Amino acid sequence: MSHRNLGIRGMTREVSEVQEWVSTVMETPWEGTFEEYLKDGQVLCNLLNKIQPGAVKKISTSKMALMQMENHSKFVKKIQEWGVPLSDCYD
Repeated sequence: MSHRNLGIRGMTREVSEVQEWVSTVMETPWEGTFEEYLKDGQVLCNLLNKIQPGAVKKISTSKMALMQMENHSKFVKKIQEWGVPLSDCYD
């Protein structure tokens, strides 16, 4: 069975590895569930900026869903520029 068919809850080991890696790169502890921590896209954009300073110029801190989606869009656009296929970005 592929990872795509498992869903996030079926990937406990992988989620733990991602949490550990992100916490290490960001130099901050993971807060909340996987979904809660990544929901607004701020962590994803800040992660990109840790890897490549200035990768994401403006990161929204708004609680509005539209602005959170914009953060996610910036993340996906940047990782596509880095060579990640769009098919690997979404379930």
